[in-house]
Amino acid sequence: MEAKEANQHLFFQLYMNRSREASEALLQKVEKAGFSAIFLTVDAAVPGKRERDQRVKGDFAGPAVNGQDRAGNGVAQAISGYQDPDVCWDDIPWIQNITKLPLILKGIQCVEDAEKAYESGVQGIVLSNHGGRQLDFSPAPITVLRELRERRPDLLDDKNFHVFVDGGVRRGTDVLKALCLGARGVGLGRPILYANSLWGEEGVRRAVQS
Repeated sequence: MEAKEANQHLFFQLYMNRSREASEALLQKVEKAGFSAIFLTVDAAVPGKRERDQRVKGDFAGPAVNGQDRAGNGVAQAISGYQDPDVCWDDIPWIQNITKLPLILKGIQCVEDAEKAYESGVQGIVLSNHGGRQLDFSPAPITVLRELRERRPDLLDDKNFHVFVDGGVRRGTDVLKALCLGARGVGLGRPILYANSLWGEEGVRRAVQS
């Protein structure tokens, strides 16, 4: 947060902890730190079977292992385990009672859930399948966005409800398609991660320009 510019907005991606006390303390800390919104992750309540991840060699023991032997399961398994697999719609008012920050649900994968999110009073949603790493055959976010435009254009046209797309954005034309369908913005994950890993800030600049 020390590197944040004065007018820069930062969002905090929250994974609901099994311990509600821990989640409450984290939410209060995030609000105090000056974040602009909470992105509650709803598409990864349990770790997916990430076979490529499992093939990566290394010592990935982390604080979330909780004493369990997860050798060979990959970094995702090592740093997970604290997430609540029972995160549900009832958690929305619980979070809203703790923080005044806008709440966005990240991981919506169908129009029906988009409708329910809208009715729940959150400020927006992120159409995402968690990079396609959680569940085989999950729909691409841009496909869900197109279905949302066809079936519930009013959700996209509501200025108080923000719809973002995260996943599958590789070129500027992908951004253009999402905006034309009504998204407020897109998320960039792997292109930025790879560019920063190999070439640092200059790599990120080139990735954005491409």
